[in-house]
Amino acid sequence: MKIRYRKTVLVLVLAMALAVTARAELTGRSALSERFVEVVKRVRPAVVSISMEKAVKGYVHPYVDHPFFERFFGPGGKGRGEERRQRGLGSGVVLDKAGYILTNNHVVEGADKIVVVLADDRKFEAEIIGLDPRTDLAVIKIEAPELRSAVLGDSGKLEVGELVLAIGSPFGFALKETVTAGIVSALGREIRGGGMYEDFIQTDAAINPGNSGGPLVNDRGEVIGINTMIISGTQQYAGVGFAVPIDMARRVMKQLIEHGKVTRGWLGVQIREIDEDFAEVLGVPKKVGVLIDDVAEGSPAADAGLRQGDILLSFDNVKFGDVGDLRNYVAAVAPGRKIKARLLRDGKELTLQIVIGELEGDLEASVTNMRSRKLSAIEKLGMKVKTLSDKEAAELGERGLRGVLVLLVERGGLAAESGLRRGDLITEAAKSEIKHAKQLKVILEQAKDKGKLLLRIRRGEHRMYMVLKLKK
Repeated sequence: MKIRYRKTVLVLVLAMALAVTARAELTGRSALSERFVEVVKRVRPAVVSISMEKAVKGYVHPYVDHPFFERFFGPGGKGRGEERRQRGLGSGVVLDKAGYILTNNHVVEGADKIVVVLADDRKFEAEIIGLDPRTDLAVIKIEAPELRSAVLGDSGKLEVGELVLAIGSPFGFALKETVTAGIVSALGREIRGGGMYEDFIQTDAAINPGNSGGPLVNDRGEVIGINTMIISGTQQYAGVGFAVPIDMARRVMKQLIEHGKVTRGWLGVQIREIDEDFAEVLGVPKKVGVLIDDVAEGSPAADAGLRQGDILLSFDNVKFGDVGDLRNYVAAVAPGRKIKARLLRDGKELTLQIVIGELEGDLEASVTNMRSRKLSAIEKLGMKVKTLSDKEAAELGERGLRGVLVLLVERGGLAAESGLRRGDLITEAAKSEIKHAKQLKVILEQAKDKGKLLLRIRRGEHRMYMVLKLKK
């Protein structure tokens, strides 16, 4: 059955290619141009322009009048505090004949009124079905007959260098349904941070204010991304635009349509990537996984037995190259599902079963809850440490070496001000030999009223004394 289906698809693709080639010969256009013409004819009727209004205080940009853009373009002005009607412009794409439209959260968030203009110039008021600020996606709905909808593709199959088209309404309705062309410049980009779920497609297809929420389309006429943002200091296209992959958008929009909100999995850990420095001091290959900085009390991670200092290698045999990979994976897991976690602990590989919890509120709230517990004396100094294992000592070329390894030094903390760096090995504190982290914690507690503490550290091949500040 599968073989027959594949043969049918292949025949159809070949037939389309031959038809495009034949038409190209008739029109005098190249086969590639003819293919793009056909794609635009297929997709453009499903692309809409969106206007919104809401009450705000102060001056706003005429086009880029949303806080989302101010991060890149700067504020529009200080304003005088009086209430004004803010108008925003954006784009969207029709998902089905029922009238569901996918767009960006920042296009419609907080709107008092939303008007959708179709490709045939019909206008309809829309209602918000659901918003997801964490992916900057939203679903709105209109009641309209004879809607044309787009076909959603598979962004997981994208490769850098593929040809793409961006369709939308840059700078307003006068330029609606503008088509620009480019390639997939990069995949898996993380730009904003701050707990956002990001796996952006980067493209050089021109995207400008007003394009937000419009589709990024492949050369088969399938929507493979939702155009979301540009990076530019001049409010002008600079060849660097980003789109949310349609695979991520598909999961989000399904939940928004069915439940009006997005439910995400929660693990309860703070994690960091293993760069060259960490790989060297931990004795592991770079990009082997992600390092656990902290585990929230009462979290699914704590209940499963995960610990600070563990290196997460994979979940259900899915490997993690960076923090974003793990965060996006966990977010997509249904709360209550069991996953198999493979990890490294003190050089030994372990497997644990974790029951994923539900993320309450947002990521920032979960991090705040994690940090609301009482900080240890070590954490108050703005650093995280672990006891050096025998394997790590051997990797450093000195069997029998003992001490406490500095995993993290927070910028602006007392540890950083004192000159400590991640990767430093603390071997003495107050002229006492340090063999494990608990010893260092006890000494810090005893010395907290003194204001300073003498450390002896090993940094690479060098050994040195250092004065650790205990008070500001």
